[in-house]
Amino acid sequence: MKAVITVSFLLLLGSMVITGCPRTHRDEIFVEEPSLGPRLNLDLGAPILLTFAASPERTKYLEDEGYTLARDSDGVVRMVTDTAGNFGIAFHLEDRWYVGEADFSSPVMIHHTTSDGVIYDFELIPGFRVEVRFVVATSRVATVELVFRSTLSRDVTIGVLPWLRRCGAGRYPDPAGYPDGLRASHNVAVDLMLEVVGPGTYLTELTDALAVPGRQTTWTSLEDCGATVTEDVAALATATGPPGYRVAMLGVGFALEVATMSDVPARIYRATVATSRQDLLDEELGYAQLLSPVALLTASQERLQAMPTLEDLSGDAASVFRSSFVLLDQLMMPSEGALDHDYYLFSREPTWWFARLGQHLHESLAMILMAHFDPAAALASHRVFLERVAPDGYLPYTIGPVVDQTALGTASAPLFSYIAWEIAKTTGDATFLADAYEAGTRIHGFWVDQRDADGDGLAEWGGYGVTESMRNLENVIWDNVAAPEEVEGLALNTLLVKDASTLALMADALGLTGDASGWRSVAQERAALINANMWDDVTGFYYHVDRDTNTFDHAEAGDLKRLEIAGLLPLWAGFVPADRLETLLAHLTDPTSFWREGGVPGLAANDAYYSPDADRCCRWRGPMYVQWQWLIMRGLVSLGENELAVELTRRVLEAVQMPLADVHQFREMYNPDDLLAPNDSMPNYIWSTLVALMMMETDHLKQQPW
Repeated sequence: MKAVITVSFLLLLGSMVITGCPRTHRDEIFVEEPSLGPRLNLDLGAPILLTFAASPERTKYLEDEGYTLARDSDGVVRMVTDTAGNFGIAFHLEDRWYVGEADFSSPVMIHHTTSDGVIYDFELIPGFRVEVRFVVATSRVATVELVFRSTLSRDVTIGVLPWLRRCGAGRYPDPAGYPDGLRASHNVAVDLMLEVVGPGTYLTELTDALAVPGRQTTWTSLEDCGATVTEDVAALATATGPPGYRVAMLGVGFALEVATMSDVPARIYRATVATSRQDLLDEELGYAQLLSPVALLTASQERLQAMPTLEDLSGDAASVFRSSFVLLDQLMMPSEGALDHDYYLFSREPTWWFARLGQHLHESLAMILMAHFDPAAALASHRVFLERVAPDGYLPYTIGPVVDQTALGTASAPLFSYIAWEIAKTTGDATFLADAYEAGTRIHGFWVDQRDADGDGLAEWGGYGVTESMRNLENVIWDNVAAPEEVEGLALNTLLVKDASTLALMADALGLTGDASGWRSVAQERAALINANMWDDVTGFYYHVDRDTNTFDHAEAGDLKRLEIAGLLPLWAGFVPADRLETLLAHLTDPTSFWREGGVPGLAANDAYYSPDADRCCRWRGPMYVQWQWLIMRGLVSLGENELAVELTRRVLEAVQMPLADVHQFREMYNPDDLLAPNDSMPNYIWSTLVALMMMETDHLKQQPW
């Protein structure tokens, strides 16, 4: 391993020990103390969201760097980014380096979190505590305010080494000095699909900076990563030589004195801007320096005061519940580009390329929860869809600020009216309800007119069917039996029943009695067709049927009879005949098929195609998806099956809790069989926040707190 450094950091530290650190700016004199309410007092093993991104008013669409606080296997606590490298801070005190929890005299404790920042602390040695106030000031600049709190009976000099580390293929080419710190750059590899469907939604070249304004600093670089961060920090701090090229680790060293019984602050800024706009770097850093970290965290904390509360909620369940609203707050974006209303990214940080494109209607189920927290945001995001409904009722699959997905005429699943009705009930916005009803009638007409090729009253998915069927990849039928366009889709027709019955409720609320009666007839007619054609008396379950024959036979006899979660959705839609309920509920509660430790899988566990691993996007052959659990739970509550509804909620809560405790992120899906299994599905997915709505809607049914 070859290490290089412009000026030895330890040489600087030695000079500070001799001469002291002149008090050159106000930060060294005044420590602003936050007033953020009760402390969380959680360690890094708690199930809490620790991903942070800029608040909407300080967000820029493309240069939107976020951070996740994480602890590696050696106990090094650092901020992890998707492409810009990891960001951490090491400390030197009385001839020893402190790099991670293994070195500290107390563990890291999380005291406050918001969608854009965190306050945590730890003791380096007894009597010397470091408080870290991290906030994503803007999409381009993160601010770290360190407060060194000493109750020691002696003055000490503390050395501080903030570092960036980007190992493997990623490097920082041509690092250089920068006022009060260093400057570098990094490149981002782009997924081929993003190049095809998302031009204008990504950056490939970015410029980075680490700055400590007002301090005497040295900057360092390390050409290659070693086995551990601890090893690399030691090499980074002691190396000498000329600057390196394509380096893996960078650091900025500075030191300051902390007198006995005093609190001393220092601020560090980590910036990332598009290389094409690197001339804005000074301006961005200057703007961030005007923003008080405490003020930013206070504003975000005030937004969270609108979060619903549950009586007697505590412990891990309270952490998951609160984290759901923190993520919702974080995922809202300001109106921009082609959008006239604020919208959400269904996954923001770490950045998943597909999430850059915009909103999907099935992910908007989470806006039903948002309506209880931020009604204006829920209304705005749904108006994004409302204003894109074509005269014939077509609604594109994706609607975003830069691109829409309309390839092959792929449409959004018919969930618009259900979501709109739930938002309208919560917000009481009569104008929105009227507008949504008018748009919803057109949307329903589109599905009747454009997605019933044989005119038999049952619909098929169209456009690019695998996408239109809510990105139902690795579906047991689509992969092994028939394309979605070749069957009368069970989930689709169930959604259309619920769509019609919801339009009836909307018509009732608007005083349109005749319309309401008509919509109820439409719902009943389609429900009757489903019950007549898609129910199998032999197995006691609902299935797709062949488009041309309306039987369970496509290529061979009975090949469409595979037990999928879609067969349970009629419980939610409310059209299961009484004499079938016992049989269908027996399938749901069978531990060998659907009643698994972590919730209901997308495919019965005793199917030969079943695979529960949550190891990549969009797997529908076994993982558990929270949004469908919520729909089933609602169905159970409507049937009076309260114990089952509560138990399902408990299982889902436990599954969601595990990655939150491990990597401090939500996930797109979860392994229902092994809650401790690695989860590599898409991060911080919006619909997994619906676990909080499950808790809200079953809380009154249980006897004991979660």
